[in-house]
Amino acid sequence: MEVKFELQKRRALYVYYNSYKHVRRLKKYGDFVYTSKRLRYVKIYVNEEDYEQIKAELAGLHFVKGVEESFLPDLEMNFSEEY
Repeated sequence: MEVKFELQKRRALYVYYNSYKHVRRLKKYGDFVYTSKRLRYVKIYVNEEDYEQIKAELAGLHFVKGVEESFLPDLEMNFSEEY
C-alpha cells in the first residue's frame, strides 16, 4: 500500500484586533502561528483555495480592525539569477 503525501498550499494572514479576549474565536479560520498581545495581531495560515473567502469573513467581524495578507508567495525567491 503506497501512501501519497501532498503539501497543501497555504497563505498567511495578519489579523489586527481590538481586544485579546476575542482571539479564541479566530481559531476556527485557520492555524495560529504567532500572537502578539502588545501589538494586537495574530498570524494565521489558511488554505489557498479558501483564502479570499476567509479574508472577507475576517474583515467583517466586529472586533477585527484590519486584515493584511502576506506577500511572500508572490515574491521571486531565486536570487542567484539577479546578480
